[in-house]
Amino acid sequence: MKNLCEPAIAKWRDLEGDRLFGTLDNERHLGGAFLIPFRTGMARNYLRVLASSGKDDADPAWRWDHVSVSLSNRCPSWDEMDYIKRLFFHPEEVCFQLHVSSAEHISNHDYCLHIWRPVEQQIPLPPAEMVGINLRKAPAA
Repeated sequence: MKNLCEPAIAKWRDLEGDRLFGTLDNERHLGGAFLIPFRTGMARNYLRVLASSGKDDADPAWRWDHVSVSLSNRCPSWDEMDYIKRLFFHPEEVCFQLHVSSAEHISNHDYCLHIWRPVEQQIPLPPAEMVGINLRKAPAA
């Protein structure tokens, strides 16, 4: 996860949200609240984002980078989630949205989605051929 004090991210910081969630000044590089504009056609929405980096957490179970993204009237779209992933994470970082079992499902907001990345391990990926044809790959000679 990127440093949350980078100008491209920090300019969208929601100081009132930080206050509500108890973000301390010396912890802003690790977490906070953000209101991020996103334009779809003629409409402009503000995505409410809560972000936290687990890189400095003493408990290994909590070493997760996490971003939640919500709107007041609908779930974020794929384009909105992709924009947030690219804004908050480095290009080489693999992240995921998680669909847990029904027994483990928790929802505190009807229109909130999450992006996760474990800090200390790689996320296993399926073979690329299971996803589709890689059109950027040069054809075999």
